Amino acid sequence: GMRLDGDVRMEEDTTSVVLQVLGQRFDSSTRSLDLSDMFHDQTLRENGVKGVMYDRSFVSTVLALVGQHCSDLLSLDLSSNRLQHLEVYSELPTKCANLQILNLSENQLRSAAELEHIQGMNSLTTLVLENNPCSQHSQDFISYASNMRKFFPALQLLDGQQLPSPVKFDLPVSAGQLPPAERYYLVNDEVKNLVVTFLEQYFSIYDGDSREKLLEAYSNDAVFSLSVAMQPGGRGPPLQPYIQQSRNLGRVKEPAKRHSLLKHGKIDIVQCLRDLPKTCHHAGAFSVDVIRATPISTAFVVYGVFSEVGEPRRDSHFVRAFSRTFVLTAAGNGVAIINDQLTIRNANQKSVQFAREEM
Repeated sequence: GMRLDGDVRMEEDTTSVVLQVLGQRFDSSTRSLDLSDMFHDQTLRENGVKGVMYDRSFVSTVLALVGQHCSDLLSLDLSSNRLQHLEVYSELPTKCANLQILNLSENQLRSAAELEHIQGMNSLTTLVLENNPCSQHSQDFISYASNMRKFFPALQLLDGQQLPSPVKFDLPVSAGQLPPAERYYLVNDEVKNLVVTFLEQYFSIYDGDSREKLLEAYSNDAVFSLSVAMQPGGRGPPLQPYIQQSRNLGRVKEPAKRHSLLKHGKIDIVQCLRDLPKTCHHAGAFSVDVIRATPISTAFVVYGVFSEVGEPRRDSHFVRAFSRTFVLTAAGNGVAIINDQLTIRNANQKSVQFAREEM
């Protein structure tokens, strides 16, 4: 039991010596603590205590005392301590929660990732890492700084250089909850009337027996494109009837082909629409978002599902999901389409179910 006693007394001795050193090195007017070059500290040496600031047990004694006696520390200097790693300092953020200035210069920190061990000091505004291997070959300052800001979000000064202000969002306290989803965004009643009337008229003709009548809906220099969105591992009926017209830019790479798949002018457009399978759109499930509304033009996206109808099929009608972006411009007493982008993909199970019930 004797040795144990000795160990405890030695620990107590070390603790009281370290406390004495902290007292000498603490400046109460600025609430700053200078623990630089502890290896050469006179008081420690005289008492036979090794000030090795990378030794786990020594550092944990230091941090415990800091936490007890100066937890409201604002500035800490750990420079010139031959530190290669910071894992032994992982208690620092809890012991010094209000720390604003940390000096780690003149050490041997090889990787900026070491700072992850002490992240979570949300009051830290100033960090000095100069003359560490990790700061010298720090790529450009911008990415070095943004890396550091990941660990210390309030950082403003890094190695003496001012950082750009962090982007802050003034969100209300309840920002955790998203507002409920809206099926429509229609700006105001005037725009709503325009869009709803247009959609009713357009799709009644599109789903009718002759799409030629759509010639009147397009302006002379209108542009149309169709794109098939293939979902990886997507299930559902083949999208063959649409593939040869599909201008999916993720798949069609040659500029000439991309150009030829754009339909220019009302004649070309309606010719293309005429060749697509006959449809029945389920307006009850449409969602509409107006992107832009000015006296001159209105742009909006309509999302929904349609069934392919026409020649009777063995099983049932194929159901497709679509989104369609229309840009309308004022023309005569009404409007004309100047841009029409249609994207088609297979519908999910819920939409298929809905479409079947509607039919």
